[in-house]
Amino acid sequence: GGVALAPDGGFMVRGTEDGQLQWLDAAGNPTETVVADAHRGAVSAVVISPDGQTVVSSGADGTLRRWDRSGNALGDPITGQGGPILSLALSPDGQTIASGNANGTVERWAIADGRPLGEPITAHDGPVQALHYPAGGQAFVTGSGDGSLGFWNADGTAAGETPNAHPGGVTVITSSPDGQVLTTAGGDGSLRNWDRSTLQPRGGTVEAHEAAVSAVAYSPDGGTLATAGTNG
Repeated sequence: GGVALAPDGGFMVRGTEDGQLQWLDAAGNPTETVVADAHRGAVSAVVISPDGQTVVSSGADGTLRRWDRSGNALGDPITGQGGPILSLALSPDGQTIASGNANGTVERWAIADGRPLGEPITAHDGPVQALHYPAGGQAFVTGSGDGSLGFWNADGTAAGETPNAHPGGVTVITSSPDGQVLTTAGGDGSLRNWDRSTLQPRGGTVEAHEAAVSAVAYSPDGGTLATAGTNG
């Protein structure tokens, strides 16, 4: 279902397998704010805008929905063209939302009014399970269940590809606070670092977990990396 923390740390939003969105306080305790029917089927991802005012959720039903920080719907549901939506990412300026889809495409939308930005991008042969905008621009990175990574310019044209980044599929993509190091994780429990400017590996592969990596986060100073695996 996914969980997102507001940039100011004031609240969190969690998606559930039965289509609900639950608002949590800063300590992670449930609040009275619940959207019972946000999506038909599972909520696949949740993100919160940099200013903390807009929450975006996606679902296995192939829709994106926008909410204010109090859980009120903003506009109508947005229906993508790529089937179930598996991943979401917001651009650093908070203006663009990108969705990674089960059919291997990426779609981009204006967060203000939900209009599509360009045509769907054919990113991978397999499902787009991970999506990330590094700090400092509109370029983005995609990861697929087929194990490949895609690097994309701001206009949606391809900047590079790594076919076999993670044999078990790419599960998470994040970056250092300055955006210069990309970190990817896989279904095989491994971590890899990449240089943003050259798109080449930095160092070797780290075997972080015996099961798939489900979450990766940098400390604010970029000096520490924390990971979580699906095996707990």
